[in-house]
Amino acid sequence: MKAMYVRVVLLCLAALFLGACGGSSGGGDKATLAKLRDETQRDAAIEELVAAGAASGPTLTKALEDPAIRQAASDALIRIGAPIAPYVIRARDHKDVQVKIAATTVLTALTTQDEAAKESAEATAFSWVSMNGPFGGSVMCVNEDSDGCLLAGLANAGVACSRDNGGTWTTAETGLSEYTVWSIASLNDVLYAATNGHGVFKSTDCGDNWEHSSKGLGNSFVHAVQPVGAVMYAGTRGGVYRSVTGGKNWDLSSDGLDDDEVRCLGSARGVLYAGTSGGDVYRLSPGRTAWGKVGPDLAEGAILSMQLLGDWVYAGSEDGQVFRSTNGGGTWKALPDGLGGEAITSLAEIGSAIFAGTNGGGVRRLMPDDTWATLDEGLLNPTVTAMHVSGNNILSGTDGGGIFFAAARDAEE
Repeated sequence: MKAMYVRVVLLCLAALFLGACGGSSGGGDKATLAKLRDETQRDAAIEELVAAGAASGPTLTKALEDPAIRQAASDALIRIGAPIAPYVIRARDHKDVQVKIAATTVLTALTTQDEAAKESAEATAFSWVSMNGPFGGSVMCVNEDSDGCLLAGLANAGVACSRDNGGTWTTAETGLSEYTVWSIASLNDVLYAATNGHGVFKSTDCGDNWEHSSKGLGNSFVHAVQPVGAVMYAGTRGGVYRSVTGGKNWDLSSDGLDDDEVRCLGSARGVLYAGTSGGDVYRLSPGRTAWGKVGPDLAEGAILSMQLLGDWVYAGSEDGQVFRSTNGGGTWKALPDGLGGEAITSLAEIGSAIFAGTNGGGVRRLMPDDTWATLDEGLLNPTVTAMHVSGNNILSGTDGGGIFFAAARDAEE
C-alpha cells in the first residue's frame, strides 16, 4: 500500500514538473488556452506567449487543435520563429488533418523567414569602392559602349569617359562640354546623349567628340534616350520622338500620351515604357503607333526611373515609392515603404535582385519578403543619382562624389 502511495506521489510530481517546464507536447496550459479563446484577453495572452519564446511550444501547438484560435496560434508560432520548430514538427504528425495543415503552413513560414534572414545578412555585407571619379559635379547617368568604354553624363560638364574600367576619366573634347547630360544610350556603335535644353548629341568615338543631332526634335529638353530594335527614342518635355535614321531626323511619336513630359524610358522584348512627370506609366507595344496608359496616377510625384525584367516592370517615383507590375503594366503593386521617402533616382537589376538608388538614402536592395535592405558600406555619398550594371559590377553615380562600384557576386551570394 505504501509503495503504491509513493508511486502515485511520484507520478503527480512528474506531471506537475512537465506542466511547469512545458514538457508535455499535447497538454498545454489550460488557463492560457482559456485566455486565447476569450477575444478580450487573446491579444495579451499572445504577447505573453511570444515573449516566453520556445517555452510556449506545448501551449501553442495544443491551440492548433482548436479551430477558433488556430490562426492566432499559428501567427504566434511564426513570430517566435526557429526555436519553436521542434514542437511544430511534432504537431505536423497530428491525426487531425487541419492541425497537420496548420503546422505545415507554420513550418513553411519559418523556412522562408530563415532564408530572408540569411539574405538580409548577405546584403549588409555588400561593399562599395570608389572608381576614382569623375569628380566635380553630379553624375546624372552611367552607361557603356560596345567596346566596354564607361561613360558618365554629368551636370553642366558634358560626358566623361573611361577606357580602363574607371581608373582614369577624360571629358569630351568637343560638342557638349558645358551641358547637362541626363541619359546616354548606344545603338549600332553610335552613342546618343540626351541634354537639358540642347537636344540630342551623338558620338562615334567613345564620347571623345559629339555632334548635334536634333533635326525634327520639337523640344530640346531631353530626359531620356532608349533604343528599341533599330529605332532610337527620345523622351522630352514635349513628348516622345523617334529616329530611324541614326539620329539624322526625328519624328513625333506621342499619340496616346496624355502627359507629354516624359522623365524616363525603358524597354524589354520590343515593348517601350515611358514614365511621366504626372506619375503615370505608358506602354508602346510592337507594331503599334499609339501609346496606352498602363499605370494611371501611379504616383503623386514624377516617375523618375524604370527597370524591366521581361513582363516585370519596376517604376521608381519622385516621392520615394517603387511600384511593381508582373504583367507588363496590367496591374501594379506599391512595394512596402523602407526607402526613407527619398526620390528613387535610378533602378538596376542583377539576376533577379532589384536595387534602388535614392536621393539621400544611398542604395537599397529589394529582399525576397519585399522589404528593403540598406547597402551603404563604403558608399561615401548617399545621394545616388544614377545606376548601371557593367559585367560583374554594379555602378552607382553620386552627387559630387564620383562613381562607386560593388561586385555583383556579392549581391547574388
